[in-house]
Amino acid sequence: MAFATRSAEAVQASLTSPVNGGSSFSWLMTFRNPSEIWQTEHTFLFCEMELYILAILTYLHARRHGGRYYWLWWTTILHGLMTELVSYWYEDVDNFWHAQSTFMWFGLREPLHIIFLYPGYIYPVCVAVSKLNIQEWARPFASGLGEVLIDIPYDIMGIKLLWWTWHDTDTNIIDRTYMVPWTSYFFHTCFGFTFVFLQQHLHRYVTGLSGYFSDDEIDVMPYSQKILAQNWKGELTVAVLTGAFTFPVAVITQFTPLYHIPHDILGVHTEVCYWMLAFAYCTAVLWGVMRATPTHAVGEGQKEVLRGRKKRGQGRWW
Repeated sequence: MAFATRSAEAVQASLTSPVNGGSSFSWLMTFRNPSEIWQTEHTFLFCEMELYILAILTYLHARRHGGRYYWLWWTTILHGLMTELVSYWYEDVDNFWHAQSTFMWFGLREPLHIIFLYPGYIYPVCVAVSKLNIQEWARPFASGLGEVLIDIPYDIMGIKLLWWTWHDTDTNIIDRTYMVPWTSYFFHTCFGFTFVFLQQHLHRYVTGLSGYFSDDEIDVMPYSQKILAQNWKGELTVAVLTGAFTFPVAVITQFTPLYHIPHDILGVHTEVCYWMLAFAYCTAVLWGVMRATPTHAVGEGQKEVLRGRKKRGQGRWW
């Protein structure tokens, strides 16, 4: 990747671990002039800016609505950090390299904008699915499908334009379509499912109340529900546990039985493994839609009336 190159001194300084006598700050974070990226590969700079903008927009949405939406945004950041760090320090999944963006972390391995990919992708999917009139148990399946649909064009463009590259000989990523490993789609589908599944069940177990609620929706709840929805210690616990355990739970419950066993032991092509997974997800979502219960119109109407009475000030054009 010609546009990812740097001076030998900068690379050596950044890749030297602090425990080996290197600079702690240079290993932790390095900066690259955006004009250099623009001159060598402007699409990569567009990609970086896009993910920053997505993260900012989703944060503004979370900040405006408050409640559990705010906690959801920060949970996606924790999940992203956990996933990326494990991917770099666990040898079996350390099979990709990113081009050098404006801000690079951890010895030139982690672009900052990749961390912001997670709220940019997962947050809008979680919010959109929560607004659908489907059974709650089917929402993790819909979230997994929603995340992978957003990721498909990003993966295809990214590998073609060399925003990153995958290892050439790793058997786990050798089965590809449009140069993208099928396991990448497997990853986004399973992790999107597991993220929402853990959040739902941890919310119910830790706080006693599942679902996403804004400040306005919490205000009109009965007092007993309002106490459950405003438990910040419970929300912090849910955020930390979801961020930390989405990766291992997804690997244990889906990657290993649905991919590694058929592919590694039985020799099934990865594409077949993925389409079997996608078929199961689509079936679950369709079943959830068919079994959905109507929205309580009176309750929703009361919420809208109370929202209208609350003074929020004049809205901005955006």
